[in-house]
Amino acid sequence: MDEAITLRQAGNVLFASRKYMQAYEKYSAAIELDQSNAILFTNRAACGLEMKRCNLFAMTNRRFIIFSRVLDAMSDAQKAVKLDPKYAKGWSRLAQCQQETGNWTVAVRSWKKALECVPTMNLTPAEQTLRRQFKEGLRSAENRIAAAKFDARGRQEPISREDIKSGGLPWERAKAMMSHRPSESGMSSAWVIFEANKQFSEGMGQMSALKKDQFGKAYHTPGTVEKILDGILRDKRVIDMMTLGWTDRFNVQVLVENHALCAWINNGPEEVIDLAQKRILEKGWQSAGPAIALTIRYWVMNGFLTYAIARDSAASVKWFTGALEVLERGQRVWKDISDEVRGMVFTDNFIRAVRSLHLEVYLDACESELGKFNKTYTSERVLELADDIYLDSCKTLSQETNNPSTILSFRHYPAGMALATKGWYHKQKAAEADCTPELCAVHNMKCAKLYLQAAKEWIPQDDELHCWYLRAALYAMLRARAPLSSTLPVMAEIRKAYPEMKRIWEFSTALKGRDETLTEILDFEKKVLMALQKGGLNMESRVLLGDKF
Repeated sequence: MDEAITLRQAGNVLFASRKYMQAYEKYSAAIELDQSNAILFTNRAACGLEMKRCNLFAMTNRRFIIFSRVLDAMSDAQKAVKLDPKYAKGWSRLAQCQQETGNWTVAVRSWKKALECVPTMNLTPAEQTLRRQFKEGLRSAENRIAAAKFDARGRQEPISREDIKSGGLPWERAKAMMSHRPSESGMSSAWVIFEANKQFSEGMGQMSALKKDQFGKAYHTPGTVEKILDGILRDKRVIDMMTLGWTDRFNVQVLVENHALCAWINNGPEEVIDLAQKRILEKGWQSAGPAIALTIRYWVMNGFLTYAIARDSAASVKWFTGALEVLERGQRVWKDISDEVRGMVFTDNFIRAVRSLHLEVYLDACESELGKFNKTYTSERVLELADDIYLDSCKTLSQETNNPSTILSFRHYPAGMALATKGWYHKQKAAEADCTPELCAVHNMKCAKLYLQAAKEWIPQDDELHCWYLRAALYAMLRARAPLSSTLPVMAEIRKAYPEMKRIWEFSTALKGRDETLTEILDFEKKVLMALQKGGLNMESRVLLGDKF
């Protein structure tokens, strides 16, 4: 124990010097010697949080080390309060970790627990400081919950009951169109949303069968979490028009499956890899594979829901990067094990889908920091992530498939999104204060080219994203003051695709302001064509939306 104390003290010195990675290693060595000390786990959790805050990933080649440390930190904090339920700092550290991962409701409970552990009378100066800090943390968490509820109400665009009853939802329209869209004829978004909803609905049906007997024993259908998430990975819009009231029941389903499989949903990535290795040696892949898969799927689902419900992109990033660390390390460590044995979560398609969701929330986190001097999420990193996904999507198929839904969901859509994200990058570069007019035009035209490529090469014409990317391309051209010879063909493409898109996606809430924007473009095109016919404009004219001519 003396050696553990010495290591802890060394870790404290390093922590005070802001050498968090070295301090983390000291605390880890101390924990190896003494696994019953709540202070050690709390201190290591503090390191995990500070490593994230200091953006240390810029100094290491381990791509996911920083953000995934937050999940490890949360695991450490949970162990600390289990070892010593009266340890106030353990509860406060757990609350901080829960906030970092978007679990604001449970963070409130943890802050309250921390306050309960501090005396209310005859306080020392240190205890007074703790109570003040814990009250501030509690107030911040409660305010965040209230703000999230207000924001959610503002974002809701409910679909009328009439639309739902009339079969107007995208997957219902897709199902009705199946006989007109043979699989060999080409690519349609109908295949994507139909298959996504099929898997998602099957999972939801299985989840509704979850029951407990009079003794509290739960009866469930294995693989329910897998089906629900796989539907979302095929097309996350399967839940855009649905209430999210089922998430509480989903969490119960996860807990039941976690217990049945002895999985590791509450551990961090480092620990999951270690525990999985031990399980493989002791019980084989038959036991380890499903446990790894459930853990990964739960983290991915948490990342998705944290963003979908609370729009907490920073917290969402942490869940996805934790999952990706295990997935990418697992691919390397178990590279000689077939996908059939180690699990479908290690397939290229699954990982690419997770990386696409990660890119989306990372982009949103980056946008939230635009204008700030010190940034955690940079546009350069966004570009790197997009490049990686695009190159991966363009790889030769590892196994041939004729399933149009699979090809679109796991290759075409990730590639299209990656190109669109690269277009976004050039839009931001063009908007920078020091960008010259000439360079601004160059960036905007690059932006337009990438959005056009995304729409025309990768996204089916009957998908709302096809029109949306064309719109983004047109706007970029207009910002670059491109002539009508460039902009008019894009308007024509939108006019052609818009009615095709509405056959499936008429009632969709995925793209706010979609119809108003596209209708404005179509009206603008009519004005331009009339002016061309009358001689008021020519194909070299450069006009903007709203111009009078």
